Amino acid sequence: MAMTQQNTLPSLSVQVWRYVVVGLINTGLGLAVILALHLGAGVDLVLSNAAGYGLGWLVAYGLNRSWTFGHRGRIDRTLPVFLVLVLVAFVANILIISILQSLNTPYLFAQIAGTLFYSVAVFLGARHVVFIHRI
Repeated sequence: MAMTQQNTLPSLSVQVWRYVVVGLINTGLGLAVILALHLGAGVDLVLSNAAGYGLGWLVAYGLNRSWTFGHRGRIDRTLPVFLVLVLVAFVANILIISILQSLNTPYLFAQIAGTLFYSVAVFLGARHVVFIHRI
């Protein structure tokens, strides 16, 4: 009996752990770019952050696509959807932090809440919208 692509997909628990590892990698690389550009090369803070986040999102896309979710679909279809997903989640993250701060929630708790929302939203969106498998 031939194995279908569905049978070869990583389990949910494996996907979650891989997603966490990918998040650590893309965060580290993005931060390294931001610090190298801003502190090392004197590049404007906004441009440094844009470059760092941009690289981080591309690394996240590539690793999550191939390793976390085992997707082999077309990049030209999934990359734009992934970028919209992370941008929407990023804006929601900022809104959550801002709203919680306006309610006098300590910054650290507001940041954690926003980050958790962002991380879960991107995982679920990537798993169920961006990198869906059609057989």
